[in-house]
Amino acid sequence: MNIATTFKKAGYLAYGWAKLLPFIRSVIGGKGGGGSDKALLQALFGASSTDPMRSRTWWEKPGIGFMFQIEARPHWQWQRNYNRFNASMSTPNGKLLHDGPIPAMSDWVAFSKRTGCSYHTFEAKWHEGLCYWDSKHTQWKTPVDYCRTFADESQKAGIPYGFYYSSVFDHNPEFDDIQPLRAVTPSYIAMRGSKTALVAKSYAASHFTRFFVRSIRKKMAKAGFPYVEPYPWYDDFDFNDFAPDPERYIRYVLDQMDELCGEYGSQLMWMDWFDPGGGSAAEEIMSFMQGRYPNVALTFNMSANADLPWVHYVTSEAHGVKQTWEQALRFRTYDRHWELVTPAASFWDSPEPKRNPMENMLTAAITLAAGGKVNYGLASEMDGSFHPEVVKQMEALGKWYAPRRRLFIEATPIKNWGSETWGAESDHPEQLYTLGSHYGDQVLLHVLNITRVNKPAVIRLQGTGWRNVRAAYLEPEHQPIDIIDDGNGPHIKLNADKVDAVDTIIAF
Repeated sequence: MNIATTFKKAGYLAYGWAKLLPFIRSVIGGKGGGGSDKALLQALFGASSTDPMRSRTWWEKPGIGFMFQIEARPHWQWQRNYNRFNASMSTPNGKLLHDGPIPAMSDWVAFSKRTGCSYHTFEAKWHEGLCYWDSKHTQWKTPVDYCRTFADESQKAGIPYGFYYSSVFDHNPEFDDIQPLRAVTPSYIAMRGSKTALVAKSYAASHFTRFFVRSIRKKMAKAGFPYVEPYPWYDDFDFNDFAPDPERYIRYVLDQMDELCGEYGSQLMWMDWFDPGGGSAAEEIMSFMQGRYPNVALTFNMSANADLPWVHYVTSEAHGVKQTWEQALRFRTYDRHWELVTPAASFWDSPEPKRNPMENMLTAAITLAAGGKVNYGLASEMDGSFHPEVVKQMEALGKWYAPRRRLFIEATPIKNWGSETWGAESDHPEQLYTLGSHYGDQVLLHVLNITRVNKPAVIRLQGTGWRNVRAAYLEPEHQPIDIIDDGNGPHIKLNADKVDAVDTIIAF
């Protein structure tokens, strides 16, 4: 039995399930915080539930965010062979040859402004390790300081801004001597432990990624997206001859965070991702940020199901309306702020648009109604542009969102929704889902059009909380609507033209 086979079996079983369990839980489900609705409202607002949300900062409110990404490259997938990839970005003598993506910062910030986002981030350093700012700590950086332009343009536009930073993987060739694996993306350079453990966990993560990404690719192919793998998985796979030195990489990460927060004024550090096994320097990052930059918002991808000592909000990924709904139902009961991050296009490394033109709107409506933030990853083309259909879909989202924005960012979800106190159900329960929220001294009922219903609907109000409700209004038009009580319990009838294609909002 050769070494690759040994690591494949031992690593995949021992590390792939034990160490990657939090990641899997974040995708398929997990426990969240709880607490009664009354107790939570008191914790959030004090004694009164009618105090305004306006005094809260951007990261404490529901809202839409954008993450401008530079990871999409023609003929390359997320799981990359960095022996090949780094060579494609280098001259024969090893000097960086940066040919894109070329961020169009002014256009990107203007896009954020006109679509009404509450915050946005830029991928300052992805898993490839290439730094898009003038870092003093590496030569593996772009010739243009794109982070400086992003910070300056964001400040002019008045948009809270921050930087995505991959701490879990980094394929900067300057780390080749301490890099566990070069031929695949997962390579736990910050993880403490034996050389065998580092290689085994990296190899196991690669296999899980292979399974996860291929499942996404199959869905894309089924939806009609052509896709050809540029290279077979583990093509020319080999184990790197390395000497573990996590301390060296962790010092590098903290020095660069100091640059981005101190010199570039970052208001958010969005770390990819949280690893409870110590593979992403999360503990060191939290300690550093708490001590040096406590007012800079901090979050870790895949942290929503973890108990973290220091973050401003937790984050999870969502792919598709079904998964968004399942996660929103769990996270809406959390006692801490949360965010879902999702591709605006078909996948992180694919600029192609989603086939369902309403998916991004539905993702926003579900997440916002449940009290979370939704952060869309926008994969850039090599020239800094975005796929025109993706732009069209996101601009449509912005137009839909604009008149409803206050109804989301100034509201908080009813935590005991679906109980004997508050609830509602449509006569199309498999197609129209409901959520409720507090909006000052009002209650908002969200009727989410999951399957694009275009027919009349009846919404039955269930629970004792509706007893004193006498008036209802369709929002954002604030159009009066009748509450009918004919002996069968209070309900509302909606004509087909009153059923919003995304989210029918009724205020009481």
